[in-house]
Amino acid sequence: MVAKSKKKTTNKIRKGTKNTPRRKVARASPMFGAVSTINTAPVAIGNSVSGVKSQVIQTGNGSVRVIGRDYAFVGAPNGTYANWTCIGGVSITPAAFVSSVLRSYTQIYNKFKTHRINLHYITSSATSSAGDIMFSIGKNRTDPGANQTALTFLPYVLSDPNTVLGPQWMNHTCSFAPKGGWNTLDVGVNSDIDHASDGEIFLYSKTANSESPGYVLIDYDFSFAEMSVNPRAGALPNAGIVYSPTCLELEALAYTSGVTQLQFKTGTYWTGGSTCTALTSTAAFKVGDVYKVIFDMTASSPTWTSTVSNPNNTNLMGSNLDTFNQAITTNDGFTCYAVFYSSTNCVLYSNPASAFVGNVVGAFEAGSTYTAPASTATTGIHIFCVASWIGNANASNLQQV
Repeated sequence: MVAKSKKKTTNKIRKGTKNTPRRKVARASPMFGAVSTINTAPVAIGNSVSGVKSQVIQTGNGSVRVIGRDYAFVGAPNGTYANWTCIGGVSITPAAFVSSVLRSYTQIYNKFKTHRINLHYITSSATSSAGDIMFSIGKNRTDPGANQTALTFLPYVLSDPNTVLGPQWMNHTCSFAPKGGWNTLDVGVNSDIDHASDGEIFLYSKTANSESPGYVLIDYDFSFAEMSVNPRAGALPNAGIVYSPTCLELEALAYTSGVTQLQFKTGTYWTGGSTCTALTSTAAFKVGDVYKVIFDMTASSPTWTSTVSNPNNTNLMGSNLDTFNQAITTNDGFTCYAVFYSSTNCVLYSNPASAFVGNVVGAFEAGSTYTAPASTATTGIHIFCVASWIGNANASNLQQV
């Protein structure tokens, strides 16, 4: 009897041991996957780009959804400049694309929503071209430009999962879904530019090649709502919304209350030797046009006729606060807003609101520690920058104090 009892007890113990779940050993797993894939450069490559017929879907309540592909912009050549620099970009709004089917919907609807954006960089570079290309996304239209020469630049852009970086000779695709929500198509009529855009797209390059690195196509998925009673007659779309590399030339032309004019000029003022295209109100634009301007001081090639001291990024410009010239530092990525009040001349402001109303208190002027060259001088202070149209303030009627 005793032996039998022990046997049953032993079986119970074994049975309990058998049913006891085993503890799983935690194993480390990669969080994000591979950073990149290894690519071998072929002797030569060629690109064949297919066109896409736009799809228009009626979604109810008078709204439509339009899906298609469009040309966005071409990257500007870097010349001999081998640091990171912005070579193109565009605001995420259907009002920026003048030659596609989006034109019609932009003119007859009041609101749009962005569902999805795919950006395709199509290279024009040889496989022997050294250098990198990078897509970077700005979440808001009013965000300041990134300082691409700062040590924090790459950590900043690579913290965004939408960033794509790779060799210039390869094609690249960047896919992302913007912040969502309905935005206005009343682009260019007021300073509330964040509600007229789903952010911005920037193309950066780091190469010393003189040829154009390539161009960018955009696959879009937009919805349009609230049909306009009076369709716009040609005001939109506006090609100036695309960021264009250009040059600011500082000249000693007094505007009012000591504010110094600055002027968009055409010339070979980029360190890399590439000629920048001037922005003027006579080139398909009007007096009163307002631009968002992002400086690239490192890529600039300043010359001067200064008799006091050579201008630099710490004394180049000042802020006109109650006629007190407060010095400001213009690093790479310095962002301001330019208003044309003649066919070529403009004044820079610190924010869109001041630019649209012409508030001199919010204007920038030439720094007080050097003498800016006259407009007739053969040399001047030249600043390389990229500029994008945000609206028109009718500057000829601005009230200056």
